[in-house]
Amino acid sequence: MYTDGRQAGDLAGGYQGPSRPQPPTPSQAKGWSLEECAYEAGLHRTSVGDLEREARYPSISIIGKLAGALRVKAGQPLE
Repeated sequence: MYTDGRQAGDLAGGYQGPSRPQPPTPSQAKGWSLEECAYEAGLHRTSVGDLEREARYPSISIIGKLAGALRVKAGQPLE
């Protein structure tokens, strides 16, 4: 038994520690579906999905496209 809340099976799945609040994804920030966000930014929906799942990192051009679609500055965090 672990004292920090882990269970025996947690080690096999890769214990990540306590969860923390995540910032909104681009589509959540505007209340858009993934498809709407991708369309507005001129990107493919799988690209936006990969970015939201942190399966890939955005290039500068993708950051610019998403910022333009969301009408925010590229360095501004989403609220």
